[in-house]
Amino acid sequence: NNAVFSLRDEFLSKENCNFIAVDWEKLANNLNYYSSAANTQPVGILTGDFINFLIAQGTYVNQFHVIGFSLGAHVAGKAGALVNGLIPRITGLDPAYPGFSVENTDERLDVTDAQFVDIMHTNSASLLDGGLSFPVSIGHVDFWPNGGIVQPGCILTGSDILAIATGCSHSRAYQYFAETINGGRFTSIRCTSYEEFDA
Repeated sequence: NNAVFSLRDEFLSKENCNFIAVDWEKLANNLNYYSSAANTQPVGILTGDFINFLIAQGTYVNQFHVIGFSLGAHVAGKAGALVNGLIPRITGLDPAYPGFSVENTDERLDVTDAQFVDIMHTNSASLLDGGLSFPVSIGHVDFWPNGGIVQPGCILTGSDILAIATGCSHSRAYQYFAETINGGRFTSIRCTSYEEFDA
């Protein structure tokens, strides 16, 4: 899919590395979303087992960077929790929120899963407000580009405005992250307070 290919191409143009993608599409695209959410656990366990196999074959644990988008962020978290040793970094790209809770850190990506957990929020709000990902900070560092709820270019008019805007904003997470790998420039403005930012 586009997310995997764009990330692969950016990493390989940056450095000589092995880029491994986990294809769990049949389990992720279940007609029942909550079944897909539950499948993050066994897929995360298998991914963690695979990383442990690579470590047993001589790969250093400090060479891993695990990245997950949406439900995949929680796969990454489960994998990190099961690795023999603490991997340096997990990046969660707009981690899925429906079916997960802030309190139950065993089933979601959290700060104990790697030495450094960074999160990109691009569609973070409740489902009622058109959001798909965690509306609170859950990493060591959480980025909220453009406020983290609706992204520029994703506000559309029409009958299915909410569904289109939501999917568009959600997918911006991997697009933004791919752009950062080789030094993309993101314009930002320093605010003196949260109130000023909010205004």
